[in-house]
Amino acid sequence: MSKLQENSKESSRQVRLMNLKSSTLTSIRYKDDSYDRIWRPRDSSNTTILGTLLEIDNNNFHVPSNVMKTAIMPQNASDSLQFYWKPENTTDQFYIYMHFAEVEALQPNQSRSFNIYLNGKLWYGPFSPRNLSTITIYSVTPTSCNGNFVCRLTINRTNNSNLPPIINALELYQVIQFTEPETDENDLDAITNIKVTYGVTRNWQGDPCAPKDYVWDGLNCTYDGFSAPRIISLKLNGNYFTGSVPAELLKKSKNGLLSLRFGLLPLFIR
Repeated sequence: MSKLQENSKESSRQVRLMNLKSSTLTSIRYKDDSYDRIWRPRDSSNTTILGTLLEIDNNNFHVPSNVMKTAIMPQNASDSLQFYWKPENTTDQFYIYMHFAEVEALQPNQSRSFNIYLNGKLWYGPFSPRNLSTITIYSVTPTSCNGNFVCRLTINRTNNSNLPPIINALELYQVIQFTEPETDENDLDAITNIKVTYGVTRNWQGDPCAPKDYVWDGLNCTYDGFSAPRIISLKLNGNYFTGSVPAELLKKSKNGLLSLRFGLLPLFIR
């Protein structure tokens, strides 16, 4: 058993992305991960590593193949895999994403199927991983831990399975409820244009300015507690961008409403 250590309106905060179990001790992120998620290796006792050198087919969640090439299973074939984390409040809600791919070439007389339980209640199953192909089991709506102070995921093999359960990777996000106004619509369109135009690889997800504690890297926003936040400065230096500045940002800069910095010096527009 191991503890998961460490993005109304609704956002989410990453609790853990886990690469279960990496053959290296280094994290995997961009450019291997197009979303710049940081996959941290996790090594635990009472588990055995499985792996393949073959490529793993991806799905819409785009987990890097290098993450999916390895998996863990319990050392004792009759044991379960367990993961737990402690929410700050019993009412906290989470999104769970569990990624599976069979990395062994099973013989005709071998089978692997299992059920997934959340705090003792069946969450999904029975389920069998697909050979060299990623399948993601995830919560469509926020999931709570039924008022418990500990959230526990358990993977048990089914009665007709003669192989233990496996898992390749796990994502866990905590739902953050906030009542702050969203970023001004025009500013949102402009910064989204910047993100698309320049292929920004920073962790730009959710609303740019709200909640205030999770403002996008490189942005400064104004807040008065009532109206929509406005973006007043943008620093993109050090990213080696090429191309023209989007018209929306040029207009704001000309009007003195936005400070742009694309290099070592501010961008002055007259």
